[in-house]
Amino acid sequence: MDGVKRPPGGDPDDPRPVRNRQDLARALKALQARSGMSLRNVQDQTRSQRDPLKRSTVSEMLNAQRLIPKRMVLALVGVLGVTSTDDLSAWEAAYERVAMAEALAGSQPSPDQAPPPSPLLAVVLQAVSPKRFPNLIDDLLKADRLEDALQLLRIRAADHNDVARQLNELLAEYDREEELHTRAEAGDRDAARKLAGWQITVGRPDEARQVLRSIADREGRDLEEMFIDVLLHDLGQPSAVADLAAAGNTYALVQLARWLQQDGSWQKGIELLRPHAETGNLEAATELVELLYRAGQAPDLRGMAAAGNSRAHQRWVDLLVDRQREAELRVLAEDGDAYATERLVHQLSDASRVNEAIDLLLPIAKIGDEYAIKWLARLYRDARGAERIVQDLLPVAKEGNRAAAALVAELMEENDPVGAARLRLSHGLDE
Repeated sequence: MDGVKRPPGGDPDDPRPVRNRQDLARALKALQARSGMSLRNVQDQTRSQRDPLKRSTVSEMLNAQRLIPKRMVLALVGVLGVTSTDDLSAWEAAYERVAMAEALAGSQPSPDQAPPPSPLLAVVLQAVSPKRFPNLIDDLLKADRLEDALQLLRIRAADHNDVARQLNELLAEYDREEELHTRAEAGDRDAARKLAGWQITVGRPDEARQVLRSIADREGRDLEEMFIDVLLHDLGQPSAVADLAAAGNTYALVQLARWLQQDGSWQKGIELLRPHAETGNLEAATELVELLYRAGQAPDLRGMAAAGNSRAHQRWVDLLVDRQREAELRVLAEDGDAYATERLVHQLSDASRVNEAIDLLLPIAKIGDEYAIKWLARLYRDARGAERIVQDLLPVAKEGNRAAAALVAELMEENDPVGAARLRLSHGLDE
């Protein structure tokens, strides 16, 4: 430990092997012996602290007569020379192991009667850090102390959503329908979903829908959609969702396709959606496009684009960008594809190839395309050739295009302020 001279050989003051109060007392005694401090020294050094360590209190701890509060144990080891964060954490963990062990031992049922939850657990809860709380719950469950575990979860659930979810899971696992119902009626959304899932599992789907109805009404959601979410995401029952999809429920169809994708079954999701998309189901078609894009299936996207699906066309172009297929993007842009032009301009400007982006935009801007003109306005500051843009766009401006006039006037300002002012005036840009 820090500040304490170590003898060669063993390490009796190591807190890591500590499992019970006797172990803790032995480790503390060894630490005291190594520090060379008497109980009077400890008392004197802590006299001005908020919790002074009296000789009698420390003696009781060193002799395993009682378990003093954790803050006092940590203060004691600090006085005895432990200063590093890692070493203090090791002592804290040792104390919490002892506290857990005593909670379990102190709440064991008699052979013929199960007692109410142990009040000692609420005290131990205050001593256990949040990061070690799950270990305490696991230890209680392994020791068949379900009621004690539930008691601690209830105490902490009000302020910790993750603890509330764990409590709801245990209540559902152990068929505590009434308590789940109470929590659901109090507004606990997760409890309502857990209760609905439990009711579905035991063959009471109509009651599950009733439980979910209050959430659906409050959130403005469709009741059947929430029911499907519970089936698929809470209970993991894709076959039940597949039955609903086969019966014509589009939400079930889309959610099942997403579930298959997340499960790694991309092709199954695609094949599930394809026949519905081909028969005019717009939601299925939209989801199919996204799935094809994520799966990188460019030929299928191109085929859907050729059939008139504009979103499929965009996603096909996105794939070309992702794969850096610049030549194919240029062909599309030169053929007048606005989206391909937009993505290619982005790509070129991001790569500091601004003049190439300008060359791509100028022909479109010349025919009055306002999008191209606005893009040129962004790009010209970073590129040489402002005179060329003025030369090419001035005729467009004179034909009445305000966007072109605004850009040309801005570019003319430095060398021809009078001409810029006239152009603005003629288009009412100074109003």
